[in-house]
Amino acid sequence: MTRHAVWLGTALPAFALAICLGGFAGAAEGKASGRVSVELRNVRVEKTAVAFRFLHDRAFIESGGVGVTLTQGQVCFTSGVCNGQPVNYRIEANQSFVRENAVIEPLGPEETFAYTYSGQDDNGHVVYVIFRIVVNGDQYEVTP
Repeated sequence: MTRHAVWLGTALPAFALAICLGGFAGAAEGKASGRVSVELRNVRVEKTAVAFRFLHDRAFIESGGVGVTLTQGQVCFTSGVCNGQPVNYRIEANQSFVRENAVIEPLGPEETFAYTYSGQDDNGHVVYVIFRIVVNGDQYEVTP
C-alpha cells in the first residue's frame, strides 16, 4: 500500500470513482455526464491523545463539462458504522467546489473512511462520487 506523507499546504489528489448513471427520469439520453473527482488540499495534522486529527479542504472537481449538484453525503468507518447527511454542493461545469476545514479524526492509529456522495448532473444523470481515505498514524492514502 502506498502511503503519502502529510505535509502542511500540500494538495494530494484523491482518486475518486465517479459513477454516472443514465436512463433515469429526466436524464437526457446521449448527452454528456458530469464527472467529479476529489482532492484533499491544505492538509494539517494535529496530534490528539489517541491518534492524529487531519484537517483539510476537500475539493470536488468537475471534468466532464456538465455541472453537478451533490445532495447526499455519507461516511462509513472501519467498524461498519455509517453517518450520512444531506449536502448542497454545486460544482459548475469544469469548475470546483471546495468544502473548507473538513476533519478526519480516527479513533485509533489506523482507520478507513469510506465516502459516498450522490446527486445529479445538469443533464439529469445520477452521479456518485466514491472514495476512501486510509489513515495510519500521521500518514494517509486516498483510493477509489
